[in-house]
Amino acid sequence: MARNRKYRINIVFIIGVIGLISLKSISAEEVFMPNMHMQLGCETCHQTPAEVGVDTRETVKLTSPQNDVIALCDPCHTNQEAHPVAVNPKDTNMIVPDHLPLGLKGTPSEGKIICTTCHDIHAEFSSGNTQKIELCKDCHGADLLKRSPHKGDEKSCSFCHGADPKKQAQEGATTIKLEIGSLCNFCHENELSPHFLKFSSLFSDVDLKDALKKMTLPLSSSKKLTCVTCHNPHGSENPKKHYLREEFVSLGGKSNKINPHWTDTFCTSCHDKTGTPQETTFKFNNNLDESCLWCHKGQEAAELHPYGIPAKDSKFTKINKDKMKIVKDTISCITCHGKDCEKKKATVAKNFLRGGPYVERNDLCFNCHIKEVFKKINPHRQKDPQGKINYDVCTDCHVGVPDENKKENLALKGNEVFLCLRCHADRPHPGTNVKTGLGVNHIVVPREIPNKMAVPKDVPLSKKGSLMCSSCHPSHLSGVTKKESKRLMSNECTVCHVGI
Repeated sequence: MARNRKYRINIVFIIGVIGLISLKSISAEEVFMPNMHMQLGCETCHQTPAEVGVDTRETVKLTSPQNDVIALCDPCHTNQEAHPVAVNPKDTNMIVPDHLPLGLKGTPSEGKIICTTCHDIHAEFSSGNTQKIELCKDCHGADLLKRSPHKGDEKSCSFCHGADPKKQAQEGATTIKLEIGSLCNFCHENELSPHFLKFSSLFSDVDLKDALKKMTLPLSSSKKLTCVTCHNPHGSENPKKHYLREEFVSLGGKSNKINPHWTDTFCTSCHDKTGTPQETTFKFNNNLDESCLWCHKGQEAAELHPYGIPAKDSKFTKINKDKMKIVKDTISCITCHGKDCEKKKATVAKNFLRGGPYVERNDLCFNCHIKEVFKKINPHRQKDPQGKINYDVCTDCHVGVPDENKKENLALKGNEVFLCLRCHADRPHPGTNVKTGLGVNHIVVPREIPNKMAVPKDVPLSKKGSLMCSSCHPSHLSGVTKKESKRLMSNECTVCHVGI
């Protein structure tokens, strides 16, 4: 086939993949999807076989009437034309590049936009274009993103409705070209992606049960959430904030089930109103820490470092007030975590850590904790050279010195895994791929598999039945506790993995 198809996109790629995933985050393997048309015989579409070395487009007859490409595609892809076909680009003063073929001479679509103008059904794989917009720019120009169908002029309406909606309403009912998700996805490519999942939990928040019953946000005919449930496609609300409906934004500010960070949309999740920093205060009587804990309370990381305590120098600490934020002479959530919620995620250090990104997590701690002193502290040195127990180190992990008469002292200051990570930085764990850094997560509830997996009864688990660091690594020296541990501080995987 002589024509250059370098920039054309496989039709399966358009209608299959885009409707399922967000193309901004997919892998190369997912981009180059096999073309399902290759499973069909040539006779499905062609009356005559192709000749090697000859441009089949000019010579092979199609099975459709009058050799029409649009009529050929329509039986399988009915009502999937988000982009208009049978349109003469000359009527719109648009110049179509030579590598994008128009309808053949002598056919009903001669010189017009046809399905194969954009879709190459003979390609073995999709072209690798990660966004349709790159193909669209070939005809519509580099400034395409500046033009929006949400502006509400007459031409904009027809992009989604296919005709003037006012005339449609007079004739009976206003309709749209495609199902709403597919229509929006033609430009936005977000349906069924993490974009939707990040916010859908709002609608299952039991704390908003009464508010959700009174909700007037539009749903589909089958009472399901759609793009227009949250976004007003007619652009009358929040044009600078993705046309989000005010009612949705208001509900979002009342729920602690969605993440208000990385966006300037859900300010009222933390603040009592929107506005400049000078105009706003925090919820819970302007209590910043309580505003943070509204979402983070009970999360392991929130319990890792104390807050609300005096920020003062000692033999262990020297507070860096230039880099760390001290609130009324006390340690607060924002002492270590900045309030960069309006910045894009890629421009902010992990977990908003002030002064980050850091090579090691503990580098953040050394902004206030004296590194030389900190390194000398080892909570596992629980005995002196004479074998006497050193109770001073107990409170590094426990709320108090363990005492049989005060069992509450046995409680840990926080989640065990996070307590360990204070000193033990992330390292490749058994089962981790050294090249990618990805691997098996052992902090899970183990399951028993005959002849493969069996966790011994003396291996400690968390209250939730999950494995933890001390399941494999004893944290106490021999003789410190009454119950001696038989576990090994080694790579003895076969203790549990009996089948290897």
